Amino acid sequence: MRYFRNSLINFLAQVRYFGMETKEYILTNATELFNRQGFTASSLRQTAAYLDMSDGNLRYHFSSKEMLVMDIFRQMKQELEFMFEPANPGSEKLQLEELHQQFRAVFFTMYRYKFLFIETPLLVQQYPAFKKLYQALKRAHKAFIKTAVRALSKGQAPTSQLSARREEQLAEQLFIISDSWIRYVELEGLASPRSIDARIDHYVQLCLELIPLPQQTAAG
Repeated sequence: MRYFRNSLINFLAQVRYFGMETKEYILTNATELFNRQGFTASSLRQTAAYLDMSDGNLRYHFSSKEMLVMDIFRQMKQELEFMFEPANPGSEKLQLEELHQQFRAVFFTMYRYKFLFIETPLLVQQYPAFKKLYQALKRAHKAFIKTAVRALSKGQAPTSQLSARREEQLAEQLFIISDSWIRYVELEGLASPRSIDARIDHYVQLCLELIPLPQQTAAG
């Protein structure tokens, strides 16, 4: 019976590895573990057990938790920065529906790495290198929001376009919501696998409702 159990564990481990490079496998499944029970609550030994790897094998690739969380953050940062690119690079204007889709994609990606946002204060305090990466992502995130607000404003009638000061204020409000909504829903117990789609739609809509809707000119 014990032999059968060990064989089954080895088989399942091979299935989980299939089609993945070792590093990719570690990053993907470690993220899953940290999302479930938290990064600070997970040791490297526990992480190795969850990955069906030996502790030594995991440490061969990541000698410390800091190295592991830094690579997870870099992976997320790369995905998000790709999404921060303009929906229509050749156009100065932006439609509300395009912005809705961009925000939704960004929020879903953030939630796939939710532990990074839930534990941001601890990670920033514990790892100076993490703080630098977080600040770099924060700048890129704010720049994305400012660009989107400005592009959306250009689609309005001239008399309804936002002032530079109002654009700045609005971008700050949108950033605060988008950077903190995950911590809020987790602390309030509002997120579950079945409800997360609805929660994301709710907070995306909350962001978009802060933006004045485009108005047609008298001629249009």
